[in-house]
Amino acid sequence: STYSYILQMTTLGFDVVLATSTTNASQVAPYKPDIVVATAGCGVVTKFSLLLDLYNQGYRIYSHGNDTHDIYPISSSVLLDPAPQSGDVSYWPFDHPIQQGWYATYNSGTDRRYGITALVPGSTVIARDIVNGYIEVSYTEEPRKGRWFHIQPSPQPDNTLLNNGFFYLVR
Repeated sequence: STYSYILQMTTLGFDVVLATSTTNASQVAPYKPDIVVATAGCGVVTKFSLLLDLYNQGYRIYSHGNDTHDIYPISSSVLLDPAPQSGDVSYWPFDHPIQQGWYATYNSGTDRRYGITALVPGSTVIARDIVNGYIEVSYTEEPRKGRWFHIQPSPQPDNTLLNNGFFYLVR
């Protein structure tokens, strides 16, 4: 939930401002956020154009939601309805700082959702569903733009995964 993220980010030392009515980048600028968080859990992350605008202006974005399929880092996905049982979400076999200290995190089970099949150039696959192969965690960074950390499965992710992602965004 949103409040779980607020608690976790506050514990990590981030100042958190809840501004759910924000609709454009000029409303975000006065906050000078370390990270812009857009979380939907079992739903779809909304405000696509705002998030893309912020990313293009150099902001660091964290998004989370298993019905998400058309925000910028995702270039293709498939609707899973009914969804096959997913396996643990496990890190992809290479060495990225976000992958340190955890092996698996929660999956979306058989919840109707979107499975990510491809990402935009400049993206790194951090983790996949080990049964179906869908991309479940990604990191995107491009020159002269921001950074974007996305988690697809609906449950609250592993704390180490989240902490690594947050700190990698603000490094």
